[in-house]
Amino acid sequence: MREIDTSYLPVSIIEERCNGCMRCMRFCPTQAIRVRRGLAKIFSPLCLSCGECIKVCPENAILPLTDSFTLSENFDIRVAVPSPVLYSQFGDDVDPARILAALRHIGFDFVCDIGSVCELFSQGYHLHLQANRDRWPMISSLCPTILRLIQVKYPGLVDRIIPFDTPREIVARDAKLEISRREGVDIEKIGAIYLTPCPAKMISIRHPPQKEKSWLDGAISIADIYTPLRQALRKTSDQDISDTLVGDTSFGFSWARAGLMGQSIDWKNSISVSGLPHVMKLFDHLERSRLENVMFIEACACPEGCIGGSLTVENVYVARRNLDLLQELNQHREAPSRERIEILYKQGYFFVEKGLDPTPQEPLHPNIGKAIIKRNLVERVVKELPGIDCGVCGSPTCQVFAEDYARGEVELIECIHLTTQTVAELERDTVAMSSPTVKKPA
Repeated sequence: MREIDTSYLPVSIIEERCNGCMRCMRFCPTQAIRVRRGLAKIFSPLCLSCGECIKVCPENAILPLTDSFTLSENFDIRVAVPSPVLYSQFGDDVDPARILAALRHIGFDFVCDIGSVCELFSQGYHLHLQANRDRWPMISSLCPTILRLIQVKYPGLVDRIIPFDTPREIVARDAKLEISRREGVDIEKIGAIYLTPCPAKMISIRHPPQKEKSWLDGAISIADIYTPLRQALRKTSDQDISDTLVGDTSFGFSWARAGLMGQSIDWKNSISVSGLPHVMKLFDHLERSRLENVMFIEACACPEGCIGGSLTVENVYVARRNLDLLQELNQHREAPSRERIEILYKQGYFFVEKGLDPTPQEPLHPNIGKAIIKRNLVERVVKELPGIDCGVCGSPTCQVFAEDYARGEVELIECIHLTTQTVAELERDTVAMSSPTVKKPA
């Protein structure tokens, strides 16, 4: 198995729990998981941090690598930056402001709602789209899993990503600067913690793909903080709500689920797609056709958007209902003026530090000549394989098994469908194809 850089993995595999059932391997959308000697292994360059393996593991052997609340103890001032998904985890009768106040009860000094920035982003997106008509359709930049998917499998679409930072990063930046100015505290002593619905946000904080350093200092799973937060809700009062928030408050509920972002921009010329299989089908279509009548694509890795993340507790459809009801009860928000958006846009308020670099799947060998030989070997092996993708060998497909064999990671006998004679023939061909051709003297 290729060497694994675990710092880029969003999950850890508890070997004592793993029974080698292969469910994670079968559901991985980028074929980043193998099962070797009865244990699941992850090849990090292909991992999208989507969390699908977490959802499907029946033994709870795959755990997200999020932070614990003890991380906040490293800072003098602790700031909570909750995903809008947090509001969906409680009933529509729970005031979002009370949820934020409860966060102070469990140890945060300040809480930053990202709703107001979401409103700014909607109009900022629209302004950028109007200024770049020649690049339609452009793709939203909010889901780290989608960004990673484009880097790995659709590098030709990198230039279509809107070069905006994310609301969570902008809010963390603004809050740190404001608190530092107000309290006279060094920014390094202020810790901004994101309350995340998925492990992908954790990796985007540890290894931001478009900047040197994230403004966020860590991420706590919504599932981990849910119980203490619900207990704290019983202790909060109306008085607690005051002085809780930093900056404007808007409660951007719509951004927690798929579809409403496109509606806030231009729903007639937008496409919203959620769930990785559906996203990949649309991107396949986009690579073949320009989709000239579409200006914007909102792509979310999780079904129904972020409310379908693997680190949430509420049923995704119940969560969607909760958000819709909260949205209806909080329609009094005043939209930011176009003049303000244009000023922020010109000032570079929305933009990320650098573009996204494509990182397509690595070749079978760094040497071009050897890579061609290995590719020919793969084609030779695939012809002898049954093509049924049973997965018994520990590779997700017959094609991947052949590639793993060409890399020297598996043996042919691990395919139960190959006869002893066929294995012997393929091994002879492997030696012949791998040996340098020796010219006979004239």
